[in-house]
Amino acid sequence: MLLGTLLTAVLVADVDLREQRLKADERIAACAIADDLLATWTESAEGIPREAAGDVTDHAGWRWRTTDVADAGAFSKDARIVRIEILAPGVRAPGYSARVEVLLPRESDATTARHDAD
Repeated sequence: MLLGTLLTAVLVADVDLREQRLKADERIAACAIADDLLATWTESAEGIPREAAGDVTDHAGWRWRTTDVADAGAFSKDARIVRIEILAPGVRAPGYSARVEVLLPRESDATTARHDAD
């Protein structure tokens, strides 16, 4: 009976360890995707998309979304915060696999109006 209990405990621990490893691998992949997206967006003329979502190119089933974060401290410094969330296949809102918040210069009124018109 003691041997059976020990075997059960080892098997349960092994399953937990495998689940943790899968989650860690997912987060590592999500961080790499976020890094790639940030590099692409910051090099483009459009910059980081506001209040948008889409599929991640070359990563089947992975998605991204961005949201503006209301922050009085950033606003007082003439800046804004954009939250970027990366979602692995099977992850549904409001969940995410990785989240990055980026502090950016606040856009001029003309740029903001152009985004609002889109």
